[in-house]
Formats: sequence, C-alpha cells, structure tokens
Amino acid sequence: MLAKINFLQIIRDHLLTLRQYQGDEKLSRGDIFLFFALPGFLAIGFYWGLGLSLDSDLVSILITSLSIFAALLFNLLILVYDIITRRKNSPQQPSKRVMQFLREIYANVSYSILVSVLAVVVLLGGLFKSLPDWVISCINILSYYLVTHFVLTLLMILKRVHVLLAVDIGKE
Repeated sequence: MLAKINFLQIIRDHLLTLRQYQGDEKLSRGDIFLFFALPGFLAIGFYWGLGLSLDSDLVSILITSLSIFAALLFNLLILVYDIITRRKNSPQQPSKRVMQFLREIYANVSYSILVSVLAVVVLLGGLFKSLPDWVISCINILSYYLVTHFVLTLLMILKRVHVLLAVDIGKE
C-alpha cells in the first residue's frame, strides 16, 4: 500500500544526477553544497538574519507559484517521457549522451515536482497561527529552504534542457 506513495526512488535518481563526470563519477561535493547546504544557510539567513517571516499573503503567493510550476513540470515530465519513447523506438539510435541527459532531466523534473508538493504542504502549515512559536520558526525556515532548493533545482533543469537542445540542433 505505501509503495504507491514511496518517493525514495525519485530522490535516489535525482541524487545520482549530481555526479562528477570526470573519473570515478562520485557525487559532486560542490553540487551537494549548492543544492542542499546553501539553501539551508540562506533559509536561516532569511529568517534570523533578515527577520523575514511568512505572512498569509506571502504564503498564498508562494503556494500559487509552486502550484503553477508543478503543473508546468508535470507537462515537461510527460514531454520528456514522450521524447525518450520516440528516440528508443526510432530506427536511428540516439547517442548515449542524449539519452543520459534525458534520463537526468526526467529524474530532476520528478524530484522538483516532489519538492514543490512538499513545499506547498509545509507552507500550508504556516497558515496556522495558533501553533507554538518554535513550530512557526521551523515552518518558516523549512519553507525558505524548500523554495530556495526548488529554484536552484529548476535552474539546473533549465541548464540541462538548454544543453540537450543545443546538442540536438548541432550547437555543441
């Protein structure tokens, strides 16, 4: 029953895209810092350093924005799946590089949808003002973390799609 909502494979697949491509293909420490540690530092800085706390207007804007991005990412996910299927069934075999990029984009988009859904759930928790102050603080920090993490992952997806299209049209 829980296997239907188990998203650990999505997380694993995404993490595997954060590898160095020279040598042994270990996870890139720089990528791990950029996508996981930096959003934490920024979230703490936004909340404690700058004193930015979520109000209901900001929560509404963030939920709306994340929902729109999630919908667009679902469309991109279907598009990437369609491209993979067509390329696999094509008489001309796609290059390993192109298929690798498509698999990575697929993993990153799936993960981004997951992060946006999680961020929406956490942001909804921020609307309950009757919660203890420490819970509100955690919700604020976690919300900033997830939104920053989502934006950085979205930028990575944009870069990968750009490279994929550049390869496809013969720019690289």
